[in-house]
Amino acid sequence: MIEINMDERNRDSVMIMLREIVQNGNCRKIHIFEAGESPKMEFPTHCKDIREILKEIGIPCHIAGYKYIRDIIEILKKEPYKINKLVKEIYVEIAFKNKTTPSSVERAIRHAIEKAFTYGDSEEIYKYFGSSYSKDKGKPTNKEFIAMMTELIKREDRNEN
Repeated sequence: MIEINMDERNRDSVMIMLREIVQNGNCRKIHIFEAGESPKMEFPTHCKDIREILKEIGIPCHIAGYKYIRDIIEILKKEPYKINKLVKEIYVEIAFKNKTTPSSVERAIRHAIEKAFTYGDSEEIYKYFGSSYSKDKGKPTNKEFIAMMTELIKREDRNEN
């Protein structure tokens, strides 16, 4: 636990620092208290959950597809209707943010999924994907994988609350 004494003089710099911590996925939840008071603000972050699951199924965190998948899931949690605009909007948004092309984003995600389903822990994959996964069916498409992961994270969030 980190304790930060926040007052009007350092409020902006503390908020910037906390935003960085959340964006980097280094914590699950931040509670802000002022001396002697109950929580003022709460910033939930889902990055750690996403990161843990991606790691468990075998997607290495050093490959670009890992970050792209994580970012896309965060977008879809806020705007689930965009799953139908994966290629035309979300890949473009992620590509722009990372100074690359939408086709590179798509390829990096496909590569990450391939890594997980080829070298990952099949028991962990089965745990998360259930009967929709089998060696016979092969790996899911990018859209199937991302939709399934987004639903999984949403379910985890509901169970947590």
